Amino acid sequence: MATANKTLDPISEKIKMLMDKKGLTAYALGKMCDMPPSTIARITSGRANPRASTLATIALALGTTLEDLIGEERYYQLVETDPVLKTVPNKRIPVITADTASWLNDRNIDESRTLSREDILWIPGLPDQELSNIVDYCVVAPDDAMYPEIKRGDYLYFRKVRGKGYAKSGDIVAVIARMDGPDPILDVRKVFFMQNDVEIYLPSDVMKEQYPKIVFSPRDANPNECADYGIVGVLVAKISTFR
Repeated sequence: MATANKTLDPISEKIKMLMDKKGLTAYALGKMCDMPPSTIARITSGRANPRASTLATIALALGTTLEDLIGEERYYQLVETDPVLKTVPNKRIPVITADTASWLNDRNIDESRTLSREDILWIPGLPDQELSNIVDYCVVAPDDAMYPEIKRGDYLYFRKVRGKGYAKSGDIVAVIARMDGPDPILDVRKVFFMQNDVEIYLPSDVMKEQYPKIVFSPRDANPNECADYGIVGVLVAKISTFR
């Protein structure tokens, strides 16, 4: 008995059309987007319901825009509820978590190879082209330590730095606590540099009771305990997900 062919949704059809036009396989497009080929195959076959950020990454790899891929009406509906989707052409930003924070200390210059793991999410760049050009990665605020300036869930955009020589007292920084265990801890705090190379990491004034200050002195650091703190980024911009 004959069965009816399943009709692909317009987005899947458009992705397949653009892939065919560029001669791309699911494997090739997956490599370009830092996604498993199986994810691309599921999207193009209509068996997946991808996030808007995933579609934005695919659109960029295919040389088009998210607006063109999903249609003007749906695009503006998404942007209205998620300002992070206001994309900048030819710019993608990795979202770094504690699980993927090892990249921040990686001296490998070829970041496209370093950031090839499947567990790293990519999002579009910032609406401001100049700001977007100096942003290296994004962190979703893990707590309310910097409230009310920064709230849990805010998208925080950082310029990647190595060490305190690239930050100044009063900057909001991303900082890694390198522990004895395999996984580092990634925090967002305000840093102050004191005499004798002492570094103090503070929460906001209103959150001092909930989040104690962290004092790190390289001279007094015990390598057998919490090894040390290291600044890996200076805050450039933020987008709040709350209205």
